[in-house]
Amino acid sequence: MKSKMMPVLAFLAVSCATVVKETSEDAIQYKNIEKHIATLSSDRFEGRMPTTRSEKITIDYIASQMKGIGLEPAANGSFFQEVPLLSVRSTISNTLDFETPKGALKLEKMVDYVSFSRREEEELTLDHSELVFAGFGITAPEYNRDDFQGMDLKGKTIVD
Repeated sequence: MKSKMMPVLAFLAVSCATVVKETSEDAIQYKNIEKHIATLSSDRFEGRMPTTRSEKITIDYIASQMKGIGLEPAANGSFFQEVPLLSVRSTISNTLDFETPKGALKLEKMVDYVSFSRREEEELTLDHSELVFAGFGITAPEYNRDDFQGMDLKGKTIVD
């Protein structure tokens, strides 16, 4: 009689197993990541650039996915942390014009010069700035080279 009861007990043990709710960690799988990368890289998201209209589309998608796997907002009721961003858009003149003792000198953008600044200011001008030639602008102590060595550069514009 014991042998006839064994299958019934095994069946009862299996049918009484607890249902385990999928955790957020279980929901993160390679096939899901691949799907999200394909979605987020689609034209619908227009490159996902912060501070543009596509940012809203992107964060709405990400928030819906976080909700879908059971995550709770953590940052003051949001899934996202506030991060200050700086958007820099510059307009560079097509020419750089100089008045020299020998006359006017006109340099063409991207042919004769390239310019940029890491300074976060509304506007930068170089009016009446002394130009200083600095070779290629290389500082490489391991090669015993410093194109800036001994130069007073305060208030001057480096040309390399």
